[in-house]
Amino acid sequence: LAASALVLDARGRTDFAIQQITKAFDLSVDEDSKLISWYGNVARFFEKKPIASEIQYLESIRRRKNIPQVQLWIDLFIAQRLAKDGGDMTRSREKLEQLLSRSDIPRLQLFAYQTYGSMLFGMDDFTGAEDLWKRGIALFEDDWEMNNNMAYMLSEKLGRSEEALGFMETAIARGVTRPEPY
Repeated sequence: LAASALVLDARGRTDFAIQQITKAFDLSVDEDSKLISWYGNVARFFEKKPIASEIQYLESIRRRKNIPQVQLWIDLFIAQRLAKDGGDMTRSREKLEQLLSRSDIPRLQLFAYQTYGSMLFGMDDFTGAEDLWKRGIALFEDDWEMNNNMAYMLSEKLGRSEEALGFMETAIARGVTRPEPY
């Protein structure tokens, strides 16, 4: 359904495409990994559209299902979009700070740490990113992404290569099949 939405949109049938994406959402609410995959398609669909269009759509989807865990995932997706494209950073920050405390949904909490740290890094707030990623790594010590990001930032942005080494070793060990570790 989500893939067909991209084709429909390319053919100028945006309203029908959004219906297809929404049907895909309805089929995804029973499992976190399905929601994550669904949002990947939403992000591709809205990639060249104004941020406000995607945020408005996500907010309407959030209201569609009164399932607290699903609503929290939608909050994460909104925060990710705002953080990625320099939208309302205050709103993104508020949503992410709320999600950091959701230890009852570890995967959501992990994504919140990853996103928030990357947002701070993108704003050249290296001290804030370092503090956030250290807190995240304390909870998710095997997460290759935060370890990789810490290693890169410490080495390249803060000139602390020796301190970066341990994070890089963890990133490489945990992400051995990934090409991203620096």
